Amino acid sequence: MIVREVERSILEQAGYRVLTASDGVEALAVLAKQSCDLVVSDVDMPRMDGLTLTARIRELPRIGSSPSSC
Repeated sequence: MIVREVERSILEQAGYRVLTASDGVEALAVLAKQSCDLVVSDVDMPRMDGLTLTARIRELPRIGSSPSSC
């Protein structure tokens, strides 16, 4: 949680709009509702690790097929 908040703060101070999720399952739910340009993830997360999250993101039709998206 601390690392997530520090990263959020740094990115927001740099002018980016940031959406956060507490784990991979929540991240997929956020991505289902909101597109993004970048996903920052940890490999070791509860409920769904970062590697599985990356594979699932690539399966999303509007994201996985676009090389410039998440």
